[in-house]
Amino acid sequence: MPPSALPHDGRSDPASATSPSPWTACGLPQDRQARVAAARALIELQQAFRQAIGLLDGLPYRRQLQRQVDLARDPADLWLLRRSVLPPLQALGSCAERAIWQLEHSIARSVSQHAPPMA
Repeated sequence: MPPSALPHDGRSDPASATSPSPWTACGLPQDRQARVAAARALIELQQAFRQAIGLLDGLPYRRQLQRQVDLARDPADLWLLRRSVLPPLQALGSCAERAIWQLEHSIARSVSQHAPPMA
């Protein structure tokens, strides 16, 4: 039987080297790792915000802040909330220092991970 008559899987075909594989449509491993890292960073940031908001018992818009944290799908959404959370925390004084530090640290890490590379 001539080689051209054999069933072929496309791996040895030079034309298949340029055609996209169905497996690349799912994303490359480094793309998946980047998505997982971004999801972890978002969860860490959400947890820091939840902990900080938990200290704000008397704040009239506390539930609204909690809902916005729960609905956040991007660190930028949470970054915008910092102006609503940090001042009331700072007014609590020393009992909120750890929450403030953790929140600022999480925000800084999230921003550094999502910042465009410097030229």
